[in-house]
Amino acid sequence: MENEDWILVVGTSSLALDVVDTTKNMAPDVVIIDYDLTDKFVEISQVLLNIDPELKIVVLSVLDRVRQMAIELLLEQKTSDSPAIKWISKNSRPAELLKAISASRQRQLH
Repeated sequence: MENEDWILVVGTSSLALDVVDTTKNMAPDVVIIDYDLTDKFVEISQVLLNIDPELKIVVLSVLDRVRQMAIELLLEQKTSDSPAIKWISKNSRPAELLKAISASRQRQLH
């Protein structure tokens, strides 16, 4: 991602609570979360979306059930016309991750 001139990484973390603090302080357009970062993925996502309802979240995971959880969380969203969360497999090619980030940035997740 460092080679992409349209991406500015504003923070990284190995702790879920740091993701919340970074989102509060840096106001990113897109947050990429490794599902394995926390066992409270849904709660952390809800906190992030409460901070910024326009925020887009790209979730990396090897687990298929994460897609279902993302959909369930999305269904709880009442203020957004476009999906807030995009699931992508950790096994995806780098180009697929860049495409998901780009779509998120443009508020056009499908």
